[in-house]
Amino acid sequence: MAYLENAIPSLAEERVNTARWKARFDLTLLVLTVAIVGAQSLMLSALVPDMAAGLAVGTTEIGIAIGAYGATTGLAAVLLGPRFDPLPRRYTLTFCLILLGVGLTIGAVATHWVVLAIAQGIGGVAAGVLLPMAYASASDMAPPGRNAEYLGKVLMGWSIAMIAGVPLGGVLGDTVGWRGALMVMAATALIVALGTSRLTRRRETLPDAGSVEGLVGKLKAAARVPTVGTFLAISFAVMFAFYCAYGFFGAHIRALHGGGGAVIGLLAAAYGAGFAAAGTFSGLIDRLGALRSCLISGVALLAIYAGLAPVSELVFVGQPWPIGVWMFLFGAINHVMINGYVSGMSATDAKRRGVILSLNTGVTYLGFMAGSVAGGIAFDIVGYGFVTVLSVLAIVGAVLAAWRLHAR
Repeated sequence: MAYLENAIPSLAEERVNTARWKARFDLTLLVLTVAIVGAQSLMLSALVPDMAAGLAVGTTEIGIAIGAYGATTGLAAVLLGPRFDPLPRRYTLTFCLILLGVGLTIGAVATHWVVLAIAQGIGGVAAGVLLPMAYASASDMAPPGRNAEYLGKVLMGWSIAMIAGVPLGGVLGDTVGWRGALMVMAATALIVALGTSRLTRRRETLPDAGSVEGLVGKLKAAARVPTVGTFLAISFAVMFAFYCAYGFFGAHIRALHGGGGAVIGLLAAAYGAGFAAAGTFSGLIDRLGALRSCLISGVALLAIYAGLAPVSELVFVGQPWPIGVWMFLFGAINHVMINGYVSGMSATDAKRRGVILSLNTGVTYLGFMAGSVAGGIAFDIVGYGFVTVLSVLAIVGAVLAAWRLHAR
């Protein structure tokens, strides 16, 4: 009897330990999923000249091919995300990682830039579903009151992509060529897919797969969930501001101080390091609340964007650390803001979580396109100072939206 009494607690403890390690395994796979999506797209900036030379075209054609990725990512998130939401997350993630690998493989063997564009489009479709479903999976597995903490860990996949993406593209391009680089990414996606096929099912209730509610109905129902519309508006404003200012920061720095891509890579790494550092404190967002986190980080972002142009004027040659520190703070504060509104909207309705986060991914890429266009026009006509003004105005809108919702 004494033996049995001792054995029962041991078995219970073993089950708890197994569940804990399984949760860590699942969370790691979600981080890797986001990291591979981000890295395979970011690394292309280092491969553009090689791809153009290899396909005997100009950078314009390669730019169009890469642009197909962003367009299909946003469209797939809105049009396909809701259709995949009723399926078990592990099936969706595994299928889309395989699809991403297929797209990368087609790109690696492309002999014409149009084929490369098609391959990028396939990858964009996969990414448009992978991102919201990875975020939704993190929220599914989060214990009550720890949604932002778990989501923050998964968002660290972007930190890995930001820090390693461009350097990795350069190293792989030099060693195995741009085609080999794409094949390495394809193989990595397939390896991660093997892991996601073993993810634990965590949703207690699944959306009704047999519902007659059409795509438009699902999107409308998700957008009408209380607070979701405001969070989506905040998401658009934050993404517009980011891609408007960050997208042309490197060109501004090089115009001011010269230097090559290595310096810009270091500044991007500083941003990624700040983004990652903030992820280790994501539990604070749960304690503060999503809206309060958006308000606090929004006010801080106003200072960050307002200071980008003046800080970039600092004497830089041999002493890039002041701008590096600013970029580190930029990454940390932006993480808090993004985690705040994504965790806020993911907690609104568990049954519609996948559709809501698919809408967010669509809005993210809409903000990317709008911010890139507006920033490019402002940068060419007026200069970088006005680019940051546009970003500040966008963040003012985000703060006002969060304040209005918080005051209700």
